[in-house]
Amino acid sequence: MANLKETIVACVLVTFSLVPSANAGPKDPEWNPPSRYDHTYSGKMVVHRVPVGQVDEACISLYTKHDRLSWRWQVKATQHGCSFVQGSVCEVVIPTGPIMKATPIAILRHETGHCNGWGGKHEE
Repeated sequence: MANLKETIVACVLVTFSLVPSANAGPKDPEWNPPSRYDHTYSGKMVVHRVPVGQVDEACISLYTKHDRLSWRWQVKATQHGCSFVQGSVCEVVIPTGPIMKATPIAILRHETGHCNGWGGKHEE
């Protein structure tokens, strides 16, 4: 089952690499990372899909799990998703449905950018 999930995620990310990248702003439903971070993650990606209303709680749990208690105060009620990289593993939380017009695929693309080194302050 885990291999099937990883295969599906890999297929989705390969699809991203075939789509021309565009940089959207923070209020846009598709807030894509800058092109240098907009590619498939080379390590292992673990994607946690949670109901829309549980994204903030799941992000707090992810940060707590990795001893980033100070990060949990940055989680907002409008949180679309989150990610955390440790070693070569990137854990991502995304919703099962859209949040404020942002689709789960768009959110996964955004969070993959963070896995690839795009900073949390969304530089660039």
